[in-house]
Amino acid sequence: MKKIEVEGFKVFSRNHSLDFNAPIVVILGPIGTGKTSILEAVEYALYGSLYSIKIRREFRVEDLINDFCDNLAVKLILTDENGVEYEVYRYRDRAGRVKAYLKVNDETIEDEWSKIDSQIEHLLGIGLEGYARQIALRHREIEDIIYGTDMQRSEALDRLLGIETLEKIFRSIPLKRIEDELSKIQNQIEIIDIRLRKEEPLDELVGKLERYKKELFEAEEKIRERERLLSRYRDELKKLKEKEKEYEKIREKEITLKAEIAQLKKRLKALEKEVLEEDLGVLVEKIRSSIMSALKEIMAYKDLEEIEKLELSQIKLDVMLRVFHEKLRKLEIALENMNEEALDINYQLASQRNHYNALKRKLADLEAKMYTLEKEYNTFKFLTEKFGSRAEIRKKIEKLEIELGKIDNLIRLNTCINDLGKHVLSAYIKNGEAECPVCGTEIDDEILKRIKKRLSAPREEVFNRDKILKNLEELKRAYSKLIELEEKIIEMREIENERNNLAKELDEVSANIEELEDLISDIDFKISRINNLIASASSLLLKLARVREIVELRKELEVKKQELNKVLKKAMEVEFDKNYYNTIEEKYYAALSEYNNLSSCLKKLNIDIENLKEKIAYIQELVNKKVRLEKKAVKLSRLRDDLIEIKAAFREIQSSIRRIVVRRIIEKMNDLFQQMYVHPDFSELTIKIRNVKFKREGREYERSMYEILAKRTRDGKWIPALKKMSDGQKRIVILSLLTALFRLSPHNVSFIILDEPTPSIDYECRKAMIKMLAKIEGIDQIIVATQDESFKRIVQDEPAAVIYKLRHEKEGADIEVLR
Repeated sequence: MKKIEVEGFKVFSRNHSLDFNAPIVVILGPIGTGKTSILEAVEYALYGSLYSIKIRREFRVEDLINDFCDNLAVKLILTDENGVEYEVYRYRDRAGRVKAYLKVNDETIEDEWSKIDSQIEHLLGIGLEGYARQIALRHREIEDIIYGTDMQRSEALDRLLGIETLEKIFRSIPLKRIEDELSKIQNQIEIIDIRLRKEEPLDELVGKLERYKKELFEAEEKIRERERLLSRYRDELKKLKEKEKEYEKIREKEITLKAEIAQLKKRLKALEKEVLEEDLGVLVEKIRSSIMSALKEIMAYKDLEEIEKLELSQIKLDVMLRVFHEKLRKLEIALENMNEEALDINYQLASQRNHYNALKRKLADLEAKMYTLEKEYNTFKFLTEKFGSRAEIRKKIEKLEIELGKIDNLIRLNTCINDLGKHVLSAYIKNGEAECPVCGTEIDDEILKRIKKRLSAPREEVFNRDKILKNLEELKRAYSKLIELEEKIIEMREIENERNNLAKELDEVSANIEELEDLISDIDFKISRINNLIASASSLLLKLARVREIVELRKELEVKKQELNKVLKKAMEVEFDKNYYNTIEEKYYAALSEYNNLSSCLKKLNIDIENLKEKIAYIQELVNKKVRLEKKAVKLSRLRDDLIEIKAAFREIQSSIRRIVVRRIIEKMNDLFQQMYVHPDFSELTIKIRNVKFKREGREYERSMYEILAKRTRDGKWIPALKKMSDGQKRIVILSLLTALFRLSPHNVSFIILDEPTPSIDYECRKAMIKMLAKIEGIDQIIVATQDESFKRIVQDEPAAVIYKLRHEKEGADIEVLR
């Protein structure tokens, strides 16, 4: 491999190019940085798919596209021993569109995807499965061999040796399916036998069918006879029904009239019981009187005149009743208006009462305030009597303040004189002599005595000042209080005026309340009277309607009785004998019943015949099917016996091929192991094949299993390598085996790929492994993907080695060339 470019492939969202033109290429990086993605990109470029997709089916090809990209692109450049350069390019987007080309020395020789696959296989001399087994040595394949069960390990070695197809062919021989099919057919034959045992014998069923056919013929003759009898009865009934129609119409009219008469009598009886009969004229006059009285109450004099002019007659009674109802409606409307007026007055009365109560509460509040302010007024009066008015007090304060100023000046003068005397006295006591600092007079004993007397004399002006100050403070407090009280006096006069106004308003509201209460009383009396008059008139009108209805019902009853007599007379004139009609009708229905019974029997016979025919056909089909199944069962039994022999022979062939392949690989594997494993405790490897019996498809088979043995130098004993050796030793054993397969397999590939090959292997063995691989004929290039940083030291002796360092970045993996 010379170079690879990837973009949008798995972890790589950006374009990355790696130069592989070196004998050893090491790809370092922590987990998830894209080491395996680079190796899979090589595989995808070569074969257009991955082993894990096409063979293992672990995920889909669409999953190869990076989540942040819409497509992927991979370009790989290879060279052969003659320097010819091969460039293969693959492109795929999320819609499934693909592009590809294969160039040789920059000349495109193929651009069709599937044909490129064929060209690459021909060029490399190995297909995708062989590449995954022998060229790209995967960590997972090594793990399957080291840690799998004996069966898993043997299946993994079969895949690596390229002979797993033999096992697939063995397992695909459909012995189980043949046996299942044979068992199924035998079960079907048993089911058919059970069904046949449940059915009647075929000859008995045929005899029963002939008897049913004879009964069917006899039933058909009887039905024809009944049809003739029914035709005669039907004609006679048709003639009678023409007269029956007219008779039934008359009977229907008779029944209707009798029902109407009974209903009228019932209604008339109820009304006569409910209402005592009274003269219509008297009732009308009572109604007129009640309505007129009500109209007077509402002062509807025009309507009153209209009522007075109405005259009673049978013809004009409806007109009078309509007028009465109109006036009653007018009275009801007037009553509604009066109720609304009364409601409005009641609302005014409630409002006035609420106002009255509010005024009373407000007046009580003012009286309470007046009581409090009167105390303040007494205090004001006391202060003015004691100290005088506010102006007089202000004059007294000003006079005392002037006098206080004079005393303060005199005190300051005496203080200066005293200070001067103290100074002179102090100088005289200290020096024995002194002079006045003001006039310069020399101080003698006489002057000194006068100074001492002056200093010791009490100060009358100080006592006077305290007395004046006390009087001044008292006057100022009185002056401030009078200012405050004068505001209260003003407030008291305002409240007094407000109280007088409220008292006046309270009297007015009280008068309004009395007036509204009188008005309400008058309206309530009028409403009550009109209500009574309307109720009386309405009751009389209802009674009038009932009395009038009684008269009308009696007239209608008489008319209905006359009509019933005419109908009864007409019914006697129609010649129709109901008893004769009923006799013919009974005979008709009896014949019809016999006809229906015979028809049912005929239908049942037809069904029984059809069922018998179906049952006979069903039994015949079961017999035929049983014969066919028995023939098929014989053939399947022979085929099963042949397949058992074939599978046994195939197992012997498998075992023989495994031994041949193992013999070819052991020598080369030992040679590689001795170069790779630098420690003295194990000297040689071998692979033994042992046969193990196991069950498949309910049968016992033999299967040859691989067992890798290592020779221990301490005692020369062969031990099971994958059970007794350490993890690191196991990996070296398997790497020796895989490398031997690479050497023995026929292909044109001169590079080998190792994906995380050496966990648990010590540094010296790793180093020996790389040196050994580099010396093997046919391996011109080693590509290692690993997390192990020690590979940087291992390849340092190879000047042409290339080392790439992969790191995690926010936008995907980043690649750095370390060497």
